[in-house]
Amino acid sequence: MSFLHTFNPNPILVSFGPIHVYWYGFFIVFGALAAIAVALKISSYYSLKKEAIIDLAFWLVLGGIIGARVYHVLLELPYYLEYPLDIFKVWQGGLAIHGAIIAGLLVIWVFARKRGFDFWLLSTIIAPGLALAQAIGRW
Repeated sequence: MSFLHTFNPNPILVSFGPIHVYWYGFFIVFGALAAIAVALKISSYYSLKKEAIIDLAFWLVLGGIIGARVYHVLLELPYYLEYPLDIFKVWQGGLAIHGAIIAGLLVIWVFARKRGFDFWLLSTIIAPGLALAQAIGRW
């Protein structure tokens, strides 16, 4: 049992010279791809075009990253007021899932309004993939 308390795996999955691919980033990308696959499968039951889901997924990933970072910055506002340039140093960590979900809801709402989709239907299609991506990202 003490193995679980002392196990510290290397955070780097693979390196290409000065470029490192971290386990965390790998699982985030894997989770996002799994979520998109789930959304595509579910959307087929509602006769939604795959292109619309792919377009939505692009904006959700972009909005989710921005929202996750903004939420983290707001949580640590005193630090970022002292070091404002650190706001842009995403590679040093600092993403919060709550911000990604809030931004994602806003993205779905805007996307649904502009494309004439039902917000609740899109949210229903996206939700299972979000749960799967969160579970994968936690690994």
